[in-house]
Amino acid sequence: MRIRLFAFVGTIVFLFTPLCVANDDSGSSGFDDFLRAHAKAIGSHERDSLLDAFWQNAKRRGVPYLAGNKTDAVFLYRGADSVRLIGDFTSWTFRIPMRRLVNSDLWYLKLTFEPDARLDYKFDVGRRGLILDPNNPRIAPTGYGDNSELAMPDFVAAPEFKETAKVAKGTLLSIDVASKVLGYEHKVLVYFPAGYESGDARYATAYFQDGSEYTDLGKTPLILDNLIASHAIAPVIAVFVVPPVGEKRNRMTEYGMSKSYERFFTTELIPLIDKKYRTDPNASSRLVVGASFGGLISLNIAFNNPELIGNVASQSGFVSFRNDTLINLFAQSSAKPLRIYFSIGTYEKNIGSTLLKQRETNFLAANRRFNKTLEQRQYQFRYREFRDGHSWARWRTDLPNIFRWFFPAGETN
Repeated sequence: MRIRLFAFVGTIVFLFTPLCVANDDSGSSGFDDFLRAHAKAIGSHERDSLLDAFWQNAKRRGVPYLAGNKTDAVFLYRGADSVRLIGDFTSWTFRIPMRRLVNSDLWYLKLTFEPDARLDYKFDVGRRGLILDPNNPRIAPTGYGDNSELAMPDFVAAPEFKETAKVAKGTLLSIDVASKVLGYEHKVLVYFPAGYESGDARYATAYFQDGSEYTDLGKTPLILDNLIASHAIAPVIAVFVVPPVGEKRNRMTEYGMSKSYERFFTTELIPLIDKKYRTDPNASSRLVVGASFGGLISLNIAFNNPELIGNVASQSGFVSFRNDTLINLFAQSSAKPLRIYFSIGTYEKNIGSTLLKQRETNFLAANRRFNKTLEQRQYQFRYREFRDGHSWARWRTDLPNIFRWFFPAGETN
């Protein structure tokens, strides 16, 4: 995806090729018409009246202000301090200055995106620093706090993470799993589908890295409840592994292709879950899922243990870790008996620390390299790209696609 930046007087426009929430019937000229009228207004009273009318209309329809051409989004803020914009579209590494409307407290910036884009952003407001857009109710949760959300007109959110009273709810159990291999415990959350207690059926199992984030930010139990209740997927047990938090024990020490964590996962955790609960022990009925660093370790574990794990899903996986070590593993061996689902956002071009090599921080390019490798090795896989960033808002929207592919309704376990 190429990015071109055009600077005009009063407007900065990003054009993303290939190639905010209500329609503007006047097309992209709606906001521009307001700017022209405001510039021609005679006296402060007329200017203020025009601004107040525009502002009330913008808040009623939704901000960012979206034009009817489906590609223009105008970010708006009112206040005395200078304002800059940062978000997925800047890789969260630089801030775009917003322009102040003459003789007013309105700051604005027009950007152009794909019609189906969904992106996180924040304002950088003077001494206040980074804040949410105070007039945008759309929130994108992250592990580091909330962001504001821009959803372009053709973006469609997954309905499966909406609460429905009629849907039978599964149960979530918390257990502590001691590990001799690692020398410390892991908190593990286990989801059981509705009806598990009253039957004797065995179930496919989905294992998740970053377990508490998949339950809270990803809303995975709710998504499973809705998919199972609508008969879109077969009932499954889900196991959410919560990484430790500490200087020497954390997700980075475990997910960076750690052999010790892999042994814990395959020789201690999976056998324990199979022993305690009614799981289908076949590799074809076992899935491991992860996002970012979690996607890396999930792919690595599945690659090394295909006799145990037959399915793996990576969301924005850090497959470029250590100069494409994982990609090279797949490239240098014949295809393993794995089914692989992986996805990436087209705005994930500079993720994480700027100290890392640019080749490693460009997750989009890395996942495209991984895609070519799987094609060459003739794996059974599905690859998807979204007009989105490195965000839980996207990952949870993609979860129903993952579950439908691996656990379609009607299949016996």
